Amino acid sequence: MIKPYVPKQSKYFKTPKYTGVTLSLLSLFVLASMLVVWQKTTSSIQTANEILVVADSSSRMPVTHGVNEFIYEMNLPVKVSFLPSDGIDSLFKSSLSSDLYLLFGSDFDPIKNSGLFAEVIPIAHKPKPSQPEDGLAGTNSLVNEFVACIPLLSENSENALRLARYLAAPSRGQFQFAKAGWMGVDGDSWERNPKIKIYCVPTTKKRVFKSIRQFESREGISVEIETMENNELEKTVRLISQSNAKSYLPDIILLDDEKLEIKEIPFKQLDSATFLHLETRFQSICQRLLNHLKAS
Repeated sequence: MIKPYVPKQSKYFKTPKYTGVTLSLLSLFVLASMLVVWQKTTSSIQTANEILVVADSSSRMPVTHGVNEFIYEMNLPVKVSFLPSDGIDSLFKSSLSSDLYLLFGSDFDPIKNSGLFAEVIPIAHKPKPSQPEDGLAGTNSLVNEFVACIPLLSENSENALRLARYLAAPSRGQFQFAKAGWMGVDGDSWERNPKIKIYCVPTTKKRVFKSIRQFESREGISVEIETMENNELEKTVRLISQSNAKSYLPDIILLDDEKLEIKEIPFKQLDSATFLHLETRFQSICQRLLNHLKAS
């Protein structure tokens, strides 16, 4: 009887336990598992420089469009959370964790919460129907002011203020609020990094220099300070005012005890030592800077 041939088993080579198909499927499973873990991990991590925004839910349409345009143009990440009006009040009962709050004047008491916010910037006015009389439909005779509020302790104030200025700018965010039927505000001209020019006497510069640099850091702007004696300062301003180079005029003039005759020059006297250019492109920023100097 012939015995069947049984090949001798080699002790140096064994048939693989897992085939190529099995290993490929196993690799795909491992990669998929890693992807799920990565997504869960990163979803709870805030992106660097991400602007955290809380907004009243009734502003969803113009805010969403305005913020999306800001993200596209500035290449900065923004996360917006919309809350109903009746949920806004609870925000003020704990520490503020967001960088920017887009609220209606009716959402909070500005006096009660004045210590929470360093800046309150008007963004738009939303018409609200008045009470109907004699069965007639109400008219949009009343408005609700919509403002951007930046917390005093915000760690991302530069970008939060940049977004607020964007929404208030006539050539940027105001377009979206107008499309939604809201009334606009006379916001500053848009620039990512605005530059403010100040003329002052030497003694004033010593007094305000540190506070101005603090303001620059928080607001994300540049302030150019030029010093000259009072007589020279007035002559320079008058000379520029009468020329075709009016764009070189300062936005603000700061003095100490000196006097400045403002006749025939385009400046408004705010107090005995402070003058604001009537045609400055950054009136709101200038006003915030002056308020900061007074508080310093």
